[in-house]
Amino acid sequence: VLIAIAVTGIFQTTTFFLQVPGIVSIVENDIRIVAAARVEIVAPEIVLDGNVKLGGPGADRPASARGTLDSAGATDTANFATRVWVV
Repeated sequence: VLIAIAVTGIFQTTTFFLQVPGIVSIVENDIRIVAAARVEIVAPEIVLDGNVKLGGPGADRPASARGTLDSAGATDTANFATRVWVV
């Protein structure tokens, strides 16, 4: 399977061709992936290192993790998101 990946930067567009199986490494200042229907990333473990904004660039509400104290001083102990883990 041959995959083509085009990365458009401020001054140029770079296209990568990958013969699967293989490893893709893209290093750019900004990368945007747009799809008409959906984007799917599948792996046994997915690591995101940086500020992650779920729902769009305007996301500004911090997510709660086990042990977080709420405004009343109570500790969050249940009803967490599944398959989402934080440091």
